[in-house]
Order: sequence, then C-alpha cells, then structure tokens
Amino acid sequence: MRKGCIIFTVLLVLIIAGAGFAGYRYLRNSLDISPDLKFYSNKDSVLGKIRNHAPAPGRNEHLTRQQVTLFIGALDSAASGWRDLRAAIDSLHIRSGKDSSGMNIWASPKLVREIILAPLVTRRAIVGYLNRNNLSWEEYIWIKERTVAAADINEGDLDSAETAVMRSHFRLYGNGADVKRKLSHSDDFFRNVAQIRNGSLINDHDRELAAPYREVLLSRGLPALMGTETNLTDKNGGLTLGPVGED
Repeated sequence: MRKGCIIFTVLLVLIIAGAGFAGYRYLRNSLDISPDLKFYSNKDSVLGKIRNHAPAPGRNEHLTRQQVTLFIGALDSAASGWRDLRAAIDSLHIRSGKDSSGMNIWASPKLVREIILAPLVTRRAIVGYLNRNNLSWEEYIWIKERTVAAADINEGDLDSAETAVMRSHFRLYGNGADVKRKLSHSDDFFRNVAQIRNGSLINDHDRELAAPYREVLLSRGLPALMGTETNLTDKNGGLTLGPVGED
C-alpha cells in the first residue's frame, strides 16, 4: 500500500509542476509516443472515441446500485496510467537505495517519461471502460458527481488525503511542510458536487448506496477524485503534444 500511495504523490507533483517544467518542450519532442497514445492528448479525439452519446440522467433522478457499482469499477481505469509509473519508481528505489522521501523524481528520464505518459494511458483506459459498459461521457460524469456527493466527500477531504500522502511518502518541501493544492479541474468538480449536495438532489437512498465506498474513494479512488481521467478542459488536457497524428 505504501508504494502504491507514492503513485498519487507523483501525480500531485506533476500537477503542481504543470506547465512550469522547464524541459518539457525538449521532452515532448524526444518522447517515443505511439500514435494510439498521442490520440488521447486531444479532448475532441478522446470524446470522439466514446461510442455511447446518451445525455446524462435528469437533474432530479437518483442513483441506482448499478450506477454506483459502475463508478467504483472505473477506479482502476482512472488509476491505470500510474502502473508503469509504479514500475519506474520501484526501479529508481532499487538503483538509488533510497526510500521515497529521499528521491529526486526528475533524476530519472524514464520516470519523467512515465509521468508525462500517465494521463494519456489513463484516458485510453477510461474510454475503454466506458465503451465496454456502454456508458456515455455525460452519464459517467453524472454518476461520478452524484456518488461523490452522496459519499459526503468534499474538497477538504481530498486536500487532507493528498497532504497525508505527501507527508508520508514524498517530502519534497522540507520536514512537515504543508503543501497547498489548487487545481482548476478538481475545484470545478467539487463545486458541482457541492451544488448537488446543497441543492437537495441527494436523498437517503443515494447516501446508503455510496457510503460504503467513502474510504475506498479517499484511498484507491484518489486519482478519480483528482480528475486524472476527466481533466479534458484544455484542448490537449494540459499537454502540448501537437495535433493528432503529428510526428
């Protein structure tokens, strides 16, 4: 579990670093990205891969057990981009002989490569999951927001979970230093969740369905809560890999 949590930490570091990573332009040209993966750097291309285009359920509809089960089943897909990242971290552990608190994540080109590829792999996985389960993007977002609202998870809970991971597994900012995160995509997500909860759109039955998964969402579900599978607000989802099919 300890090494698994490091995955979430590296994800957080990646998002914090964001566009400020100085070597990104060089790396994007040197990375060997397959045409299939490069396809998932573009929002329109990602959404175009989803076969079902059904609208979201109505505003006043409520969760079903099947819907909650489908969302929980999507958590592994939402975290799929971090499996190769885990292997890269484990390899760096072995070579350096250090635990995560003493690692410099930018010291390994392989690790940096996996960090950059992880969002693309994640999007490919979630598209596959939606197609296998005949879910549209709109239906998935609706189920995700309603389930998180019904599980009584707010942005503060996410911040606490992230901070705990940072302190325990990747002390990049000194002993006990607090790491404050402000991510536009998760802010928007939790704003919607709060509106659903405050608008009395969640009933006791919704809460009964979602409550057993609260701790799962705040552990294994951290990548989904952080929006790794749904952060498509920018044309290229925050990356600049060029048009689809560009060499």
